[in-house]
Amino acid sequence: MLVDASGRLIAVNDRGATGKPLETKVLHERNYKQAGWFRACMAGEYSTKMEFSDSANTIANGTVITRATADADVQQAYGPAAAGVIGFSAPLRSRTGEAIGCWRNLATAELVTTVLADAARDLGSAGYPGATLLVVSSSRTPRDTLPVARPMSRSRCAPGTMN
Repeated sequence: MLVDASGRLIAVNDRGATGKPLETKVLHERNYKQAGWFRACMAGEYSTKMEFSDSANTIANGTVITRATADADVQQAYGPAAAGVIGFSAPLRSRTGEAIGCWRNLATAELVTTVLADAARDLGSAGYPGATLLVVSSSRTPRDTLPVARPMSRSRCAPGTMN
């Protein structure tokens, strides 16, 4: 979704990943100015400064990441049984660098885990077979470990198979 600097929704998906229409009309009637993610995004309080960020996280910057939770907007669009989501918000900037709004993406924990599993496979293919991605909760407890698969060399592949 795109939200302008006054908190007004200016764009949002109107179809889900499968192409099914979503109920989004009511979202255009909401104002997000008081939403925590919006306030943090507009103030430049990115995840390096959030309570669940590691104190050593001083490099990654520019995105507000919110805890996985049920989201009223997602439930409005997908129904009350919709999965919890993790929010990723970043400022929209003018050519002069002024924050003129926020771009917010929502992803289920399942999608985030799938993306990380793909990244783990890519690391293995790139020559980092000993790397491990560790998914932790907001309370810093491990939730999932995604070991990087060691790629098979072509000489070890059976004829007619792909590595």
